[in-house]
Amino acid sequence: MSLRTDMALFRQFLRNEVLQGARGGYADPVFSRYRALARAGDLDEAQAREYAELFNRIHSRWRWRQATAQVLARRQAMP
Repeated sequence: MSLRTDMALFRQFLRNEVLQGARGGYADPVFSRYRALARAGDLDEAQAREYAELFNRIHSRWRWRQATAQVLARRQAMP
């Protein structure tokens, strides 16, 4: 999978998460803060840095989740 495809899939995931909000009464604090900063509009330098750090943290989680799903799929495919 190319980097462009990977980022497109991640951005789609992120957009869905930001739009969806809390599930079953649970709101992930990382997504909650990311949503708040995204809606704030004009960010100062500290907020912009925090926003970038949250983006990277969410991306790392997503990559870990994708890698785990691939490993599990390979294990299930093995006889």
